[in-house]
Amino acid sequence: MSLPIVVVHQGNPFYLKNCLHHAKVYNPDSKIYLLGDESNRNFADEQILHVNIADYFSKAKAFEQLYKHQTTNPYHYNLFCFQRWFVLREFMEAMHLEHVFVCESDELLFCDITKESLTYLESDFTIVCNSFVNSIVMNYKGCVKLTDFLVFAYTDEGVMASNQDYYSNFFHHGKRVRMGGVDDMRLFNLYLSKCGENVALVGTPVNNSCWDTAIHHANGFLMEKGIKKITWIDDLPYATYKNGELVRMLGLHFLGGNKMKEYLFMVDDNKKHISPRTLRWFMTKQWIIKIFNGLKRLPFFTRRFVQKLTTAFWRKWYDL
Repeated sequence: MSLPIVVVHQGNPFYLKNCLHHAKVYNPDSKIYLLGDESNRNFADEQILHVNIADYFSKAKAFEQLYKHQTTNPYHYNLFCFQRWFVLREFMEAMHLEHVFVCESDELLFCDITKESLTYLESDFTIVCNSFVNSIVMNYKGCVKLTDFLVFAYTDEGVMASNQDYYSNFFHHGKRVRMGGVDDMRLFNLYLSKCGENVALVGTPVNNSCWDTAIHHANGFLMEKGIKKITWIDDLPYATYKNGELVRMLGLHFLGGNKMKEYLFMVDDNKKHISPRTLRWFMTKQWIIKIFNGLKRLPFFTRRFVQKLTTAFWRKWYDL
C-alpha cells in the first residue's frame, strides 16, 4: 500500500503548486492530502484531496492557550509551526492513518516516498538534522509523543525556565542583540535530547541517496553560488558529497528566500528536467507577483529591517 503524503499549508503561494506537482509526478499511487484553507482549495483533483484545516484544529486551538511567544519570528507564523503537528495528529486519528509522509510546501520530491520510507516505518519519525524539519516519515504514535511533548514544554516549569534562559541570551542590558528565539527547531532539539531514541536521522547519505536539509545548507556537500552544486543524471538531481561521491537527492528543500530557485530544478509530467530557460517568462511573472505581494507586506518588512538594524547596533555598541 502506498504511503499517504500530507502537505499542511495555509495560503496559496506559487511554490505550493510546484510542491504538489512533484509529489504527484513521482508518487502517482499515493493519496496526497492538502490540509489547507479556501485559498488553495483549487488544487483538489482525483489524487489531491483538499481538507479544510479548520475541521482538525481543536487541539491546535487548545495549544494556543499554552503558547508563549519568545522569538523575533512573527507570532502567528511561529505559533502555526507548532500547531500543524496538532492538526496532523487530529487528522491521522480521524482517518485512522498509521504512517504518513509529511512534505514541506517548499520542498520538491524526486522519489517514490513509499519505497524510500520502508526502512523508517518503525521509527517515531524521521528528521534530516537537528536544525531543519522536513522530509518526515511520521508514525502516528510518534506524532502523539511529539505533540504531548510540546504541551509538556509549555507547562513544565523546568522546560519553561530553560526556554526563558535561552531566550534571555538574545538580549544584553535589555537590548536585543540577536535574531531568533524559541521556535519549533528549539523544541525539536529538546525532544531529541529527552525522548528521541526512536527518531531516525536521514540527512546524511545512505546507499548513495540522501534527503536534503536545505538547498543553501552545505551539510557536507559542495556548494555553488550559495546553494548545493547539483548535477543532473538521467533527469535526477545529484549533489557532490565532501568525499567526491555523487549522491542522489530524494528531495530538495527551498527554505526561506530560496523559493524562486525551485525553477532551476522543476520536472515536467514525464519526470524530465525542464530547462530554466524554458521557465524564464514564468519566473519573471512570479517575481512581479512577489514584488507586488511584497509591497502589500511593506510594513512587516520595514519592522523586520528596523529590528535587524537595531540588533546590529546594540551588538556593536556592546562589542559582542
